[in-house]
Amino acid sequence: MQKRRQRHLPGRIKPNAYNVKNRTAEAKRPRCQRFHQILFDGSKLEIMRNWSKQTRSCASVLAAGLGLLFLSDKITSDSRILFNPEGSGTLRRALSEGGAQTYRRLIGHVNNYDTTQDLTLPDFYSNFANVWEPLIDSDQAILWYVAKTGGNTFTKILCHCLHVTIASKMAAMVEGGLDGTSLTKKSDPLIGSFVNVDVSTSDGITKAKAWNLVPSGMADVIVTQHLAGSSELFSPTNRGRLFVFLRQPIKRCTESFYYRQRATWESNYDKELAAMSIEGYADSNKFVENYITRSLINKVVVDVTGADVALAKDILRRKFFIGLAEPQWYEFTIVKLEKYFGWWDEHQVLTNLTTNYCHNKQVVEGGHFGSHPKLEPRSRPYAKIGVRNWADIELYAYAKKLFHDQTVLV
Repeated sequence: MQKRRQRHLPGRIKPNAYNVKNRTAEAKRPRCQRFHQILFDGSKLEIMRNWSKQTRSCASVLAAGLGLLFLSDKITSDSRILFNPEGSGTLRRALSEGGAQTYRRLIGHVNNYDTTQDLTLPDFYSNFANVWEPLIDSDQAILWYVAKTGGNTFTKILCHCLHVTIASKMAAMVEGGLDGTSLTKKSDPLIGSFVNVDVSTSDGITKAKAWNLVPSGMADVIVTQHLAGSSELFSPTNRGRLFVFLRQPIKRCTESFYYRQRATWESNYDKELAAMSIEGYADSNKFVENYITRSLINKVVVDVTGADVALAKDILRRKFFIGLAEPQWYEFTIVKLEKYFGWWDEHQVLTNLTTNYCHNKQVVEGGHFGSHPKLEPRSRPYAKIGVRNWADIELYAYAKKLFHDQTVLV
């Protein structure tokens, strides 16, 4: 009897094709290991030698992103109840019983962190500590604030749940908040504890420097969107410890556009923007291309190049503790940041019911992912924003890999 030919539909795995799930023979194991390494490390391996440099770079970034997506499917359910004191998920039990080692195993395997320093960074980074260096008392935590990435929610957690003192634009929001001829700590029941300088402006940074904000140790955390400008506050003996929340660039730009359309109270409110469609905005000269990359390398006018992206990646790896403003990663970001800076144990975040409920309330009610219309991935505006933000998209994929790698630092 003649053997019947098996029909192969597009997208189906042929019987003779290599199948990682079903083919586990020892002879196939090295190949499986190579695939695993590409998926989680984005490494340039033997099978990539014949590829062009650009192809290898793209494959590495995409593989790292795929690895994190694969990982997120395993832990999303627990992350939702991380700050719910009534929850009893695997993650909560591990964090309360097993400590950092168990936490790292839950996140995934982490190799030794890359501490190479081959590229020359812009001069203003000289007074910012490398992320892998031990934290010392004279170091100053500083959040580089990027709009629509969950930074406001985390600032509220710092103020209301951890009761730390902040130097940020909140001082300008309180009547008399900027009063005084010298540095003073103030408090407001709705805002929290803060110092009387507004480091969200250039004049405020100048005043903070004159008043010795960082050497005074009066502020536990500085929050500013001026990355290069804020560097003048620091010195080799009083270093800055940078951290940042990053978000998928198309989502961030879309959310920022819809917010700025109605935010008449903001200083950058633009009536012309309010009358635009999202596609019109993507086509206009009001759209700032690759904002994150430009800010990191302090390149405002000239077009961004591939070398600029490589430098921006190196800056993130060496100088920034990375947080991700995505639903499945946001609570993990909070845990990692609080562990990195020592607040997690100091304030008994997981076991103190008051502190834990406060975290849960801020995360649930924060609205840090917005309620504005979402773009369809195949829509014209989505594609246009993506093209104009090509560097930030590549950088974000790398940042997701760093988020995974930096678990070894907490």
